Amino acid sequence: MEQGHAAYADNPDPCGSPVLTLTAGGRRALGKVTERATERHRALFADVPDAEVAAARSLLRRLFTELDRQERAAGKR
Repeated sequence: MEQGHAAYADNPDPCGSPVLTLTAGGRRALGKVTERATERHRALFADVPDAEVAAARSLLRRLFTELDRQERAAGKR
């Protein structure tokens, strides 16, 4: 917040706390970080076929989705 990358916005839920959102500057900064991370990952895993990377990402998304579902069902989220 000190660097202007985020700001509080009103929460549409009347019982909720303010929502922290990215400002335009924050979105630009996140874009730069994401771009650098993507370049680094491509360099690190250049020998791994794109299809295998995509499959691994897909599996991780499924695993995290299932974990979230189970935690919500158990009342942990």
